[in-house]
Amino acid sequence: MAEERPIWGIHMERVHADRPIKEKFVAIGWSSMGDLSKVPANREAFKKTVSSTYPLLKPGAVPVVAGTLFKFTYEMQIGDLVVYPSKVDRMVNLGTIQGNYEYKPSSNDMGGPNRRSVKWIRQIARADFSQGALHEIGSAVTLFQVKNNADEFLAAFEGKPLEGEDVDAETGNAAAAIAEEEIEDFVIKRLKSGLSFRQFEFFVAHLLERMGYHCRGYASLR
Repeated sequence: MAEERPIWGIHMERVHADRPIKEKFVAIGWSSMGDLSKVPANREAFKKTVSSTYPLLKPGAVPVVAGTLFKFTYEMQIGDLVVYPSKVDRMVNLGTIQGNYEYKPSSNDMGGPNRRSVKWIRQIARADFSQGALHEIGSAVTLFQVKNNADEFLAAFEGKPLEGEDVDAETGNAAAAIAEEEIEDFVIKRLKSGLSFRQFEFFVAHLLERMGYHCRGYASLR
């Protein structure tokens, strides 16, 4: 597998459920923009169209939205790799882009008329990836490139064993630093790591404290 191929990460709305996997596609919204292939193939044209279509959008958000739409329409190429972390079943889906941009207005009520066909290669549980990889694909933007953990994802595409990070280090600090969804990933990974009785007690107590409870009787474990 050629490493020079970009690895795209994409987030899709929950309304899609498992349809992207069954019907082999990735999609983005912003349906009021219409057929994106009708917009001239440059970022300035996309910015102007976004501004005129969504006049209430904050100025700082315009280039972000325009950039996402431009990349999905023109920069993403057939053969590029794509990573789709599904919130519905907590699986990381790996595939390759199989088609050029398509506009399907009939799909507007299903989460996005802007489509790309995909050949899905593998589905891997989120907990099998390192925390760093999960942080990267937890990006707040809809479409992005995976770079910092590219080697790990390339290994996943190739079906190689994944080596997760050591989840024993600084349980409390790590749990405090990650967002709600990533906390779930962290907890699952921690419980799979083979805790002793005392480690389990410490972990649960720390977790409850983060939820606002007060725990006693485990100070000696620190």
